[in-house]
Amino acid sequence: MSLVGGHNINDICRRIMRHLMSPTIMCLFSLTGRKGGKRPFKETIFFSVVKDSARISSKHLGISDRDIEIGISEVLKHAKDRSLPRLR
Repeated sequence: MSLVGGHNINDICRRIMRHLMSPTIMCLFSLTGRKGGKRPFKETIFFSVVKDSARISSKHLGISDRDIEIGISEVLKHAKDRSLPRLR
């Protein structure tokens, strides 16, 4: 997972999470599970996988754990937009 890369931490987290789960599944989670009756992603094994992979992938960027958590939170927040069918 750490080899997917990206330009910034949000991009790295998005690319890692896209390999692990579909946007429809991501819609069921928020980082802490506080809002909207969603499940806490922080309590899943996937959280540590994404966090560790993002840390390895971004070691040259000097990213903190909090930056990674914000990146994961952003991916989960926008998952609904990616799960909707696109109109052409």
